Amino acid sequence: MLAVLTCQSSNNNITVPSSRAVTLDLNIKPVEVKIHPYQLPLSADKEVDLTCTSNGSRPAAKITWWKDKRQMQNTQESVSRAGVSTSMLTFMPSVDDSGKFLSCKAENPLIPNSVIEEGWKLEIY
Repeated sequence: MLAVLTCQSSNNNITVPSSRAVTLDLNIKPVEVKIHPYQLPLSADKEVDLTCTSNGSRPAAKITWWKDKRQMQNTQESVSRAGVSTSMLTFMPSVDDSGKFLSCKAENPLIPNSVIEEGWKLEIY
């Protein structure tokens, strides 16, 4: 979100107005994070692909996946031209995962405490 602001001043019709410009380069927190599909009951030992998207952040948000307090791996990240961050998690749940909290977190690494999160308690069949 680069914005150029210009201030111009003049005091008569004889001199050329003076002006100064400044460019604003803003860092913005993520506005939204969503998991697709959301709150699915999952089958034990059956691989599932979940997608997390986040928008509104500048620069684009960094997305991480968590199961309780452990960061998950097996993810693929991408950022669209519009600045939407996407992460796909490939996950094979086990019966031991039932009741654990699965979440997706989006964060602008340039802004402290900018994490937003979406998640749910896993239901495994």
